[in-house]
Amino acid sequence: EKRQIAHIWGIDDVQDIRPDLDEDQAWHVLQVVEADLDSNYGITWDTLELTASDLYPEPADTER
Repeated sequence: EKRQIAHIWGIDDVQDIRPDLDEDQAWHVLQVVEADLDSNYGITWDTLELTASDLYPEPADTER
């Protein structure tokens, strides 16, 4: 009727690329992605991954 589309991203998508994040952290990632949305580029897997890494850096691997 309104001729609109939407893409839906959820916390499960964030946790697919960052399973170490809990639900609240994954939700925070989505909120930041939405707040910083550039409509020229949209939301991609890279956007989610980069934002998650900025907010929650993965611990360095200490095994050698």
